[in-house]
Amino acid sequence: MMKWNDAWLSNMDRNDDNKLDRHYGYTTYIGSGAWETNHMWGENDDGTQWNYYYKIVAAPVDATKSLGVWYTSDGTEIGPDIWGEFAVIFEVSNDPLLATTESSTTHQPQQDSATTNHKFFFKQKNPHK
Repeated sequence: MMKWNDAWLSNMDRNDDNKLDRHYGYTTYIGSGAWETNHMWGENDDGTQWNYYYKIVAAPVDATKSLGVWYTSDGTEIGPDIWGEFAVIFEVSNDPLLATTESSTTHQPQQDSATTNHKFFFKQKNPHK
């Protein structure tokens, strides 16, 4: 199941380019407030169940990236870089076939209550194979 806000992907085309808006009003996702979550689950070939969940956010305008990690202007770690403009702020995997269960979190950005939250449901095979 995926959830996101309008800054990630809107259900509107406000600039008439015949595409749904992404980071509308910004030249990139940086500073747009975009976020997205993804929750996947399934069953391994041996019958064990697995879950994987993550949340990523667009880096703030004044954030810096050093050695693949985003930091706020005051030096607080946001999270590891993904796709150049985003940071992973929460990630959990409990796949029993992996060597360890991973979990990390740094901070939760403010969400605009007026922003639409979208949902998309899908089931996929284990992403760890």
